[in-house]
Amino acid sequence: MDETISGKSPVGRRLSRIQKSEQRFLVHNGRRVKLIDEMTIGRDKSNTITIDDPLVSRIHCIVRRIRSSWYVEDIGSTNGTWINGKQLIKGRAVRLNPDDIIKLGGRIEVTLA
Repeated sequence: MDETISGKSPVGRRLSRIQKSEQRFLVHNGRRVKLIDEMTIGRDKSNTITIDDPLVSRIHCIVRRIRSSWYVEDIGSTNGTWINGKQLIKGRAVRLNPDDIIKLGGRIEVTLA
């Protein structure tokens, strides 16, 4: 007995309507890092993305998924975090959109791709 599900069968049609999750990446200096549910960016080696720059705090910001959207939050950095030129308020998460540019410490850019 063949157990293949045809795209034209009732089950196949239902499966084709299920949204496939889009993979998202953060890009820094040409390096793509696949987004996971929660990741930190900063100078400390314990961060998901480590950036060796004196204007970047040890743990500068956090990027996390809330439902199906991605948010960034400045978690008390010394030199600030910006999204598309607008500075974030520390402790307030802001929703990210594709191609948004996250700027850390005024000069380091990370892009959502």
